[in-house]
Amino acid sequence: MDFDLVFDVLICVGVLILLIGIVITQKNTTILRTKANSNRNYLYSKLQKAKQENQLLTQKYVLAENLSPVLFTRFFDIIKQILSLQKFIFEESQ
Repeated sequence: MDFDLVFDVLICVGVLILLIGIVITQKNTTILRTKANSNRNYLYSKLQKAKQENQLLTQKYVLAENLSPVLFTRFFDIIKQILSLQKFIFEESQ
């Protein structure tokens, strides 16, 4: 058997193994890239939902902070009016 022929066969087998390795690596890279894009899209949608929820909670907090003093003063004003009305009714009945 000729040495050049054996050497050529070994080179061809090595190149074939190298090409198979490249194809497998590209396939795995494509799969990982697809998973990464899917995860990125999922996380982006979760982030958008969290931002909307945070904005809604912030609006509710600001509304509650603005309404609390007004509601408390109105509540105590109504109680004072009811007490004065009771006092008036009590005085009128005597």
